[in-house]
Amino acid sequence: MRRFCPATSQEFLSCNNYSTLENVNDLFDQTPIIPESRVLREQLETLGNQLVWKIGKDELTERIIVRVAYANATQSFRDLPKLRSATDAEIAAAAKDNLLVVEWIE
Repeated sequence: MRRFCPATSQEFLSCNNYSTLENVNDLFDQTPIIPESRVLREQLETLGNQLVWKIGKDELTERIIVRVAYANATQSFRDLPKLRSATDAEIAAAAKDNLLVVEWIE
């Protein structure tokens, strides 16, 4: 498992030119940095179709964790500590407070 995002989402936001996060939806309302092209859109959709993710709270630390992997690595999810369910409000609060942890699962 490799964490590809800083431990805090504030570092993630700042490395992506987001100064503050007032609302989780603000992430999706931004003007694209890269000019949109049909080829790029198709490539991103193809990549998105190959990814799986799980979002939940760590049993020990209560931190919100987002685990991402290629679909062929889903077996690796069961070898990791279980995540408890998290509500939309808890996920939004973690994003607002810069506490999301993103893990890349191989």
